[in-house]
Amino acid sequence: MQRPSLRDHLIAIRDHYHTMHHTFFDLWAAGKLDRRQMGYYLIQHGRMTRDGLRAYGLCWVKAPPDVQAHVMTNLAEETGTKALTEDSEAVDHRSLITSWTRTCGYDDDEVAAIESVPAAEAIRHHWMHAAYHYPWPVFLATMTVLESQEVGIQSRVVPALLQHYGFEAGDSAIGFFEEHYEADQVHAARNLQFFDRHVHDPELWDQCAEHAEAICKLRWHYMNQIYRNAVLGEDDGLPAGRPPSVLVGQAR
Repeated sequence: MQRPSLRDHLIAIRDHYHTMHHTFFDLWAAGKLDRRQMGYYLIQHGRMTRDGLRAYGLCWVKAPPDVQAHVMTNLAEETGTKALTEDSEAVDHRSLITSWTRTCGYDDDEVAAIESVPAAEAIRHHWMHAAYHYPWPVFLATMTVLESQEVGIQSRVVPALLQHYGFEAGDSAIGFFEEHYEADQVHAARNLQFFDRHVHDPELWDQCAEHAEAICKLRWHYMNQIYRNAVLGEDDGLPAGRPPSVLVGQAR
């Protein structure tokens, strides 16, 4: 039996686990989150994605020339070296996170002290594992099913920010959400074009699908952990404080 289009299969995986339908975004869309809760979300997003550019670099090393050109364009747009379109301005996406967390009342030291939720670290390590140990389409599949979720998420978040939270379109404070609503439509569409063009081996097809589904599940767990911490006020039950220092070579 002929396999379905890998592109279409990846979209189906993404849509099945799409976190735009998570309770956290239901509350956001209804104007029921406070700024601290919304800021916490983007702090965790920064934790989750902090190795994304490095992983894309590893993908570039392994990829054919057409995919390399695409990756270089994405990296330039993400880091503010290149604008998304002729009508837009170049912007470093990482700086947009800081603008939002400050707007939500977090100072930079406070942001630095907040630990990642476990699933943010799991996603980060999954990306790097796929980028190091698998052919480039496996990493690109995992990135695509996550990055393309931003379009649906921001289609709920941006209207809520304007309707319920008093922001105006184009306000620099909400630049992250407006930029990602536009940018990730472009980036995801670019990513998706390569799978049916380059992935013909059945084993590689299976690896792309397996890792895409695994990372989508991790993202749902990630949203669960953000919801429990930021909305329900639960903690992870870790022992308080930091471990005492131990002298090197000290007898135990």
